[in-house]
Amino acid sequence: MENENITLQIKFKQAVTKYGKSAALHMDQYTLTYEELDYCSDVICNMLREILKDQKEATIAILVSNSFMKFIYMLGVLKAGYTYAPLDYKSAFERNLKILAVANADALLTEERFTDEAEEVIKRGLLIKNEVLIENVSELLKKERREFYSESTQERIAYVIFTSGSSGIPKGVEVQDKAILNFCSSVIHRIGISEKDKTIALSNFGFDASVFDMYPFLLSGAEIYLIKEEDRKDIISLNQYMIKSCITIQCMTTALYHLFLNVENPVLEKLCVIGEKMLFYRKKNYRIFNMYGPTEATVLVTLTEIRQSSSDIPVGYPIDNTDIYIVDKEGNKKSLREKGEICIEGICLAKGYRNNQEENDKHFHEDLITGKRRYYTGDIGMMEEDGNLHCYGRIDSQIKYRGYRIELDEIRKNILQYESIEDAVVLFLEEEVGNFIVTAYCQKQPVDIKQLKIFLEKQLPEYMIPQKWFLMDQFPLNENKKINTQEIRKKFYEKYNMDSLGKSEDKDIEERLKSIWSEVLALEKGKDFRADEEFTVLGGDSLQSLTMLLRVNKEFNTQVLFEEFIENPTIERLVEIVKRRK
Repeated sequence: MENENITLQIKFKQAVTKYGKSAALHMDQYTLTYEELDYCSDVICNMLREILKDQKEATIAILVSNSFMKFIYMLGVLKAGYTYAPLDYKSAFERNLKILAVANADALLTEERFTDEAEEVIKRGLLIKNEVLIENVSELLKKERREFYSESTQERIAYVIFTSGSSGIPKGVEVQDKAILNFCSSVIHRIGISEKDKTIALSNFGFDASVFDMYPFLLSGAEIYLIKEEDRKDIISLNQYMIKSCITIQCMTTALYHLFLNVENPVLEKLCVIGEKMLFYRKKNYRIFNMYGPTEATVLVTLTEIRQSSSDIPVGYPIDNTDIYIVDKEGNKKSLREKGEICIEGICLAKGYRNNQEENDKHFHEDLITGKRRYYTGDIGMMEEDGNLHCYGRIDSQIKYRGYRIELDEIRKNILQYESIEDAVVLFLEEEVGNFIVTAYCQKQPVDIKQLKIFLEKQLPEYMIPQKWFLMDQFPLNENKKINTQEIRKKFYEKYNMDSLGKSEDKDIEERLKSIWSEVLALEKGKDFRADEEFTVLGGDSLQSLTMLLRVNKEFNTQVLFEEFIENPTIERLVEIVKRRK
């Protein structure tokens, strides 16, 4: 581990000294060298120290799009010795306001496009100093800078990133320099990152996967590419961009990885996968790493190179200065190859949740024997004899859906804010016909579900909006007079009849697939075709079939492989695959 006097900003300065003239950031035809990035972030540091009158500690919120300013602001905050709180600019603004209320931010760094949002933040009094900075690269390069050396140490909270909270309020996870430096050191050496590498910053700034996209590469003298939004969601365009830009290392979510296996990339050297359970592996010309870790343990705590496929692909071995245990409900260690809760110890652990002692007491504990601090993840896992970890889902109300950790109680709390709702229960159903976030509700007065969804879209990210709703006169109770969720599930199945739902679902899937095929193949408007007709017979080629599958996977939030479809390229077959994988 690094000397305790070495901080993130010092490590970055070392990279600037070594790679100053090299490109640090690239977007469209523009590049920013390490020296220019250093200069601009120094100016931001100076401005922050001035407006905050050299106070020793502060939290600075950052609301920016996918631009150079994201990196400039982040480094400027760190150089000033402060903490940054990244906001997801694509998230519901009301949710960002809730985050600011918890963050206790002193100031906001943003861009001109978010002027209205900044004014609303000031209006609501969510900034301690009521200071907002709106800057751009060209203006920063014209300003005078002076180097400032903060007295911060590795104990400094570098960032606070927010995750879904069961109270309805997002939880702020405080991560220190020492945890990030340990993460960077492990990743750089075990995966192998150098100044010769190039990567794309694909992850959202408001999520901790962005830490992987930034720090290991900046500290290694590598080049980070930022791309347009439309290129981030289209695998074909993304892959073409990666090939054209000679991207050598890429981190992506598991869902994106499953799609990426359908395309060929001759220049990529290493692919790092994190987010959900890896369903399958295919040998490629590049190395594939599987990784696991909660936000509370600084991005990842295990990683391994995958060399063969299996029905239970492991997530890897612990990184440096990290210990992982499998425990029972009482916290006792379980034997190897026995399932239990995954617990983490080590320098990787977050300091805790900001202003949330209840959650800290619930998840962070000291081991009574060793005195070491331990984080209880809520994830179910199993450890092999050689230390390789496997993951199997959750033990609590938190779910993993579309790559996101979601607290069902946060959805419920927001639903209860709608004036016509008397009570609500949110469930996650995993069925053959698909995975659903379902809400049962009791009403004070008639509820217009369409209007309720519009209301929720202002409070929650799109992926947290329930797909199915059903009205009940009252909720059933168990013997302890608590809401009987099992009975509610039963009533849902009775009301909708999952068998008939499956049949109607088949028809719905078929119609949606036909619509996609018609658009991709540019078929004559109104032209119908049988579900057993092959894609190629209708005029489709391999590129069109890949385009179609990308559309299908996005439409149904699934992972259909190119090879699966080609074996029997019909709507009929595709309906079966979508139902199984959805």
